[in-house]
Amino acid sequence: MARYQRTVRLCLPAEQVEDAMQTFLTQNRFYFSQWQGETCWAADQGPARQVRFFQYRYDGETLTLTAWLRQGIQGESGLDGWAALDQKVPYRRALFDLCRRLLESSPEKGQRQDWMKAEQSGLRRQGSIFVLALLAAGALIAWTMARWFPFAA
Repeated sequence: MARYQRTVRLCLPAEQVEDAMQTFLTQNRFYFSQWQGETCWAADQGPARQVRFFQYRYDGETLTLTAWLRQGIQGESGLDGWAALDQKVPYRRALFDLCRRLLESSPEKGQRQDWMKAEQSGLRRQGSIFVLALLAAGALIAWTMARWFPFAA
């Protein structure tokens, strides 16, 4: 699956963007790392130590964010799709909040509404899928328990 990539036009001073990025990296416990020969930031999360990866580039006008999760030993997964939703949704939400904070202080107000609406819609849809998957799993467990262990009811 393709990596999650977001490009945002900010037109902010490089120091301000770098400060926001360092705060984001520190708050989310990222450390400097290498992934398949690529320099990036990485963070371990969850009991299974799922690894999140992150890269960013700011050219004085446009911020480009790239994010992905490690899948297995050598694979990677973007932030869309069904697999590992419990890790994708919070990671994607944290990236959205980072971009929102930067856009609020940016003189480039024009693209804010369209980009934010599209991203919020994607987050809502992915969050709904996650909730439905949890409900289905709970119903399946309840059915199995009632079927195989009728005395427990």
